[in-house]
Amino acid sequence: MLSNVPILLYHSIAPFELSGVWIPKMRFEKQIRWLFKNHFSCIKPQKLFVDDPPPRPVVITFDDGYDNFYENGLPVLLKYGFTATIFVVSHYVGKTNTWDAGVTRRTHMGWDKLREFPGLGFEIASHTDTHSDLTKLSRKEVRRELEFSKKTIEDKIGKPVEFLSYPFGRHSKFVRDCAKELGYTACFSSNPFSRDRWAIGRMGVYIIDTMKEYRVKVHPQNKSLYKLEGIKTNVINSVSIGTPVWKSLIEKTIGNDEVWS
Repeated sequence: MLSNVPILLYHSIAPFELSGVWIPKMRFEKQIRWLFKNHFSCIKPQKLFVDDPPPRPVVITFDDGYDNFYENGLPVLLKYGFTATIFVVSHYVGKTNTWDAGVTRRTHMGWDKLREFPGLGFEIASHTDTHSDLTKLSRKEVRRELEFSKKTIEDKIGKPVEFLSYPFGRHSKFVRDCAKELGYTACFSSNPFSRDRWAIGRMGVYIIDTMKEYRVKVHPQNKSLYKLEGIKTNVINSVSIGTPVWKSLIEKTIGNDEVWS
């Protein structure tokens, strides 16, 4: 079933941002309303591995767990009876996204809000502890990122954490093997063409997408157009990979306190 299910990747729902990974609330509602009117069934990641899927399944995911999802995304999903999987950066829960080198500052949801989601049918999952590029860390650091985040979220929300999303979509064989060893059920990347259980691909949704392009991402009838959308997602993601390097250079040049205060 995994190969046939559209899996969408969102980040931020806001009125305006100086980034490429946001969309306004009105557009998000238009997209979800289209899914609803076309009889899509929103499923949790666990359903990707069963043999009896509902008709027209779709998985909706949000990386980072920003507060604007609670304000702008949650009401829309509840209105249409949909849910989502929210990948949380455990160290930054309730804090500003200072891990990001971009100019847009966003606040991550706090534990009080995150605890509400399991009761609403939403899945809370790990986006590591500090949103670091896992391929640049030592083996000890990788293990800590995956293990500490999983345990922290489980302790705080009182529910098992089964899934992991790789920051910047970056992973390696050791990272994947470590996730298996630590008890994750599956992991998500940002390469839409991957269907490996330990690097499940997702199609990004961005401010530059038209409604026609969104429909192609979800229900591809033209394989060539779908491939183009996948390439677009990979290109945008390739830009984000430079975030840790850019942030480090700025901090060394100007100073951490001055840049991120």
